[in-house]
Amino acid sequence: MSNIEPTPRTLDASASPPKPVLELVRRWFAIDVFVLAAAGIQCFILATSTDRWFAWTVSPPVSAAVVGAGYFGSIVMVFEARQARRWVDARVVILSTLLFASLTLAVTLLHLDKFHFDTGPNSARVAAAAWLVVYVVVPPFVLFLVVGQQRTRGVEPERVGPLLPRPARVLLLIEGCLLAALGVVLFGGAERAKFWPWRLTDLTARAISAWLISLGAMLVLCSAEREVARTRYVLHSVATAAFFWILAVLRFRGSVQWDFGGAMTIAVPVVLIATVIAALQRRTTLVASP
Repeated sequence: MSNIEPTPRTLDASASPPKPVLELVRRWFAIDVFVLAAAGIQCFILATSTDRWFAWTVSPPVSAAVVGAGYFGSIVMVFEARQARRWVDARVVILSTLLFASLTLAVTLLHLDKFHFDTGPNSARVAAAAWLVVYVVVPPFVLFLVVGQQRTRGVEPERVGPLLPRPARVLLLIEGCLLAALGVVLFGGAERAKFWPWRLTDLTARAISAWLISLGAMLVLCSAEREVARTRYVLHSVATAAFFWILAVLRFRGSVQWDFGGAMTIAVPVVLIATVIAALQRRTTLVASP
């Protein structure tokens, strides 16, 4: 019998289980669906009645409707992300939620005087109070979830599933950077948003900018993640939000100045939908290069 001891085998990282989605995160997704649905109904469905049913009076209603489009789109990714088993498959969803909630909190604190805290009917006052509570609580709570997920035992799995096509990833990166840049400009307020095809106030310009910056970040993160499983929830959300954005603009087309800027409010979401379809239609099982 040989006295030579066997050489210890190097552990294969791919054999270790990936970080799972925490049950607390899954429960948060379930709650968030109802929060997003309520905001979407207030902004999109009741766009002409924000003086009665929303946290602040939005004028013209097209601004409320496009904000509502973002909420309706977010319902899709949050609802679908409840099915995720791996943290990497829900990561972009929760990181984009953290970014949007933080930006919206900043917008809210900048314009507290515009909210229905002590004006308007009781329904509007309740909506304003609920809005403030949500956006004060959500950012630190979601950050807590992110930290908890990062500390969870598990590994970063290899990208062995179907991958987004390289041209689609390039498009997502470009579109994401452009949308985020546009959002940064709008965050400067109405003075910097004079090019916008309908009238914006400082508050509505910044509210829309929060969605644009978050949407842009989502697209950039999807480009970086590369794998279909890690991006499909977010891409479904982007296409849904773009679809409702088109409906919002067409519904209130009388408020839109139909020049180049007005045309772009239709063209950009159409391009986003086309990019998502292209990204998810053609798949490859080859592992992407780092």
